[in-house]
Amino acid sequence: MILTAPWTKKIRISPEVVFLHRQRNKKCIVTVNWSQSLKFQTNRYRHYAHRVHYAKIPDTTNGHEMRTMYCTNHWVLASNNAGKLREFNDLLAPLAIKIQPQAELDVPDAIEDGLSFIENALIKARHAARLTGLPALSDDSGLEVDALQGAPGIYSARYASMAGGDKSDLANLNKLLVDLKDVPPAERTARFHCVLAFMRHADDPTPIVIQGTWEGSLLQAPAGDQGFGYDPIFWVAAHGCSAAQLSKAEKNRLSHRGLAVAAFKRRMAQLLEQNPAAVGR
Repeated sequence: MILTAPWTKKIRISPEVVFLHRQRNKKCIVTVNWSQSLKFQTNRYRHYAHRVHYAKIPDTTNGHEMRTMYCTNHWVLASNNAGKLREFNDLLAPLAIKIQPQAELDVPDAIEDGLSFIENALIKARHAARLTGLPALSDDSGLEVDALQGAPGIYSARYASMAGGDKSDLANLNKLLVDLKDVPPAERTARFHCVLAFMRHADDPTPIVIQGTWEGSLLQAPAGDQGFGYDPIFWVAAHGCSAAQLSKAEKNRLSHRGLAVAAFKRRMAQLLEQNPAAVGR
């Protein structure tokens, strides 16, 4: 759909785009459905956005600032992990953010060929943002075990399958217990790491990257039926239980992911206060 007006030249828009323009204290609103591309062009400004949900021009284009606003209340989660999706939705609920898993948008898994949590988080966020056009949030997380020189680390989600086993939480947990069978309790120290990466779009030159860490040790047998992944064998000494025995609220407060999301929300609030355009608002 092509719209033309005195203050624009060829605006191409489609789904769920709300276009606002103030001119002589009047507001025009055009609502249409989903956008493959949106182009604003004036004599002095040119802005491009891809598959945006909302676009806003706050002032007239006659010598005033013109700005594109990416919708920030609908993001794609660069993961298909149901446990992570539940946790992110709970943690980000105060921000009124809708998190949609990439599988619902027909996005295949990215090839995680980075050598660190940070590299893989950025790879996944960029991949999801490029294929959906939405702001993308990714998390690369894993368990670092001191007695195993940091393993399973970045391979935590496929620890068993890399050795020919099943690709499942239970298989990963059982393999780790086997690998640690001769390690005494005092030497079973470990920590969860979570790196969050947020990209406004696939070519975002300044992604937000946040890290959270949760210290603990590993049990010799699973305990508890909450959580997911390695939670049943991750011992939280301060609470005298495994991560899988914590309430959802308590785990969200203590966990590597909870700490990273809390820091992420503080960072977003800081950026919005300093420069709303920096986070696309």
